[in-house]
Amino acid sequence: MNDFKGDLQWIAKCLDLPIHIVQIAVERLLRLDFLKIHEDGRWEDTLGEASNTGNQFTEIALRKLQKQILEKAMKALDEVKYTERVQSAMTMAFSKKLLPQSKLKIIQFINELNSDAQEAGDFDEVYQLSVSLYPISDSERNKK
Repeated sequence: MNDFKGDLQWIAKCLDLPIHIVQIAVERLLRLDFLKIHEDGRWEDTLGEASNTGNQFTEIALRKLQKQILEKAMKALDEVKYTERVQSAMTMAFSKKLLPQSKLKIIQFINELNSDAQEAGDFDEVYQLSVSLYPISDSERNKK
């Protein structure tokens, strides 16, 4: 973000998180060499592009992360103006054999959107993107 401040209280307020959570996260990023804080106080992201679309997380950690993302999405429904967010859903008939191809398309879309954002620069907000594709029917249950 253009107005970023390397201050834990500022980050906590900006992201609406408790300061101790921000402190733990920053310490972890430093320990893993994903973040470098220079002597002049400048913060450098050394990880580069990152998403949770791969399998680099344990299933428990990924489940916890997705719950946190969905909780923030629910909060945004109430607190963020419609003109500043996109939240939509579609219910459709679907073939399970299309799932692997659909996952790849979703990951490709996320990566393209992120690349566009990085090229544009001039960051003034932090946004969270959540895309879900999951069954709401249980065909196995219906066979019993």
